[in-house]
Amino acid sequence: MITIAIFLLLLSILVLVHELGHFIAAKKLGVKAEEFGIGFPPRAKKLFKWRGTEFTLNWLPLGGFVRLRGEDPQIKLPRVIAEKTGFFWAQKIWKRTLILLAGVTMNMLLAIIVFSIAYA
Repeated sequence: MITIAIFLLLLSILVLVHELGHFIAAKKLGVKAEEFGIGFPPRAKKLFKWRGTEFTLNWLPLGGFVRLRGEDPQIKLPRVIAEKTGFFWAQKIWKRTLILLAGVTMNMLLAIIVFSIAYA
């Protein structure tokens, strides 16, 4: 039982670090992050709001997610307006690519830090 608990804790840390990478990159590149969720919905509690992003605690404790404005391109706005107002789908391809790669990059940084501490 303790092995399962440790596995779930480590998996959650990996997913949260991964999502934090997407979150930081999106904020830096002008994409609005509407929600940063710890765990998966349904929502249990809204923790706080910071710079336009709701931080939430959800009922399924396996990782987390970042909900970026405009991940679903069904909202019909002119591209110029959508880009200026922080919609993900309206950003230039290099910005979208950096945001997507930021999650993997954060996982690699976490691995480097953990191994450096372990072998120090």
